[in-house]
Amino acid sequence: MQLAAAFALVKRNVKTSHRSYARAVETSDDVVRQVRSVGIDETQECAFALYLDAKRHLLCEPMIVSRGTADRTFLHPREIFKHAIRLGAVSVIVVHNHPSGDATPSDEDITGTQSLIEAGRVMGIPLDDHIVIGDGSVTYLVTLGRFGTQFLIR
Repeated sequence: MQLAAAFALVKRNVKTSHRSYARAVETSDDVVRQVRSVGIDETQECAFALYLDAKRHLLCEPMIVSRGTADRTFLHPREIFKHAIRLGAVSVIVVHNHPSGDATPSDEDITGTQSLIEAGRVMGIPLDDHIVIGDGSVTYLVTLGRFGTQFLIR
């Protein structure tokens, strides 16, 4: 009975926490603002994922899905989409920073984005966008989703 009560409490807590993040993500600027609100490490690359419901509301705070070195991080579909499945996300947005200050995507960024697009397509949870943040600049690796149609826009 204690286990059943504990599971009921956790289930209720998860439902409540989803409601507390009912902020809509309508633009790419909204995405950047959300990630900056949880803080970006200036010394190492960190990748964040934003998990959205059908109304484009956040299901939770932006989540760190990878912490790398001063010049790279690894975006693995498994690490990103396991949370999407657990949360019941309808789509995902990935954001990562470049501590060098240059938001120009690397070849690995583009390859990683393509892998995430394919994984999302297979799972039925599309990757809406992959955003790279530099020092005062932002580059949108636009995918097949909400914010555009080509790679390396803006």
